Amino acid sequence: MNETIAIATDFRVDSLVTLQQAMMRESAPVKVILICGIELSGSISQLLFNSPERTIRNLKNPEFTEFLSVISNRYESMITELVIKPFYGVNSNAARAFVSANNIDRVYAASDYRLQPPVNGFDPTTLFTGSGVPVVQVPVASSEGSVYQQLSALLNRNRQYKPG
Repeated sequence: MNETIAIATDFRVDSLVTLQQAMMRESAPVKVILICGIELSGSISQLLFNSPERTIRNLKNPEFTEFLSVISNRYESMITELVIKPFYGVNSNAARAFVSANNIDRVYAASDYRLQPPVNGFDPTTLFTGSGVPVVQVPVASSEGSVYQQLSALLNRNRQYKPG
């Protein structure tokens, strides 16, 4: 059975470099879960009508979706499944339950990029440090240029292989 890795995201292209770095370190195919920390209000209507799919759909943007697709295509043989899930927990017990329910084997976190969560969002990485799974710190800054230059190079390399 394939292992599962988790990576926090803020739906910015910069956060996808962590995914790229994680895939470069993996030696076998993995399931990838991108996690976005979301705080729920105490509003009964928000709790009753909350839809994780709608939450994710509202947070995604075209640029993020395009680069996610590029990375997915680039590492197609290494990514068995890629899902984006909201994390509503507020403590390490919730993180442990999330890890257990999703069979997460490792969490990757950027060592030099600070997530910029959306409104009512938070960086869930700190909660996962005490969840019983290893948190692997990976650098995302590079001497090879900015995040956009790195991902643009990946995008252009990917487009060269597509018949057009």
